[in-house]
Amino acid sequence: MKRFLCFFILTTILITGCASETISNANQLEEGTVLIKPSSLFEGIERLQPHLNMQNGCVEVFYKGNKKFISTKYEIWEKGKLKESYGNFKLAINNEFHDIIGISLKESILEDFSVSDTMTMITAIGQSNVRGFIDRYPKSYDTGSYNIYDEIKGNDDDEIAIWGLIANEAGSMNEQKKSIEETAKIADWAFVVKVYFE
Repeated sequence: MKRFLCFFILTTILITGCASETISNANQLEEGTVLIKPSSLFEGIERLQPHLNMQNGCVEVFYKGNKKFISTKYEIWEKGKLKESYGNFKLAINNEFHDIIGISLKESILEDFSVSDTMTMITAIGQSNVRGFIDRYPKSYDTGSYNIYDEIKGNDDDEIAIWGLIANEAGSMNEQKKSIEETAKIADWAFVVKVYFE
C-alpha cells in the first residue's frame, strides 16, 4: 500500500507540478518546427524535491506541423556505446502541440531496505503518463542530471534530447559537454530521453 501511495504521489506531481509560462510567439512557429523550453517539475515547491529521492527533468514543448504523434524514447549509454534504445511513450496529436513533458527516475527500495538493481521511470506528457523500469547504473557511481537551460529549436524530423542522467565512477568528474548526447558518449553510464514526432 505504501508503494502504491508513493507512486500515486509521484505521478500526481509529474502531471500537475510541471508548469511554465506560455510564450507569446508559440502560434507563430513555422510549419514543421519544434520549440523546446526548459521548465521545472517542482516550480513553486522546490523545497519538496530533495525529500523524494529522485532525479527528474521537465520541458515545455511547442509544435506546429503535419505529424500525428508525439513520442519519447530513452537510450542507455555505457562507456561511450549505445547499449539500449526503446520508445516508451506515444501520444496522438492534431498537427499542433503545446504541453509539458516530465521525466523522473527513482531508486526502487526492496523490503529489506536495500536498493534494487532497477529504477522506476515515469514519463508524463501533459495529463498522460507511463511507468516502467530500467536497469540502474552501478551503486558506487556518482550521478548528476543534465537539464536543458536554453531553448532548442528543431524540425519535426529530428530526435531531440530533452534530459539526461549522467553517472560516473566515484571520484571522477561529471563533465557536461555542449549537448546531452555528447555528454552521454563520454560518461561511464548515461540515460538520455528524446522527443520526436511521427
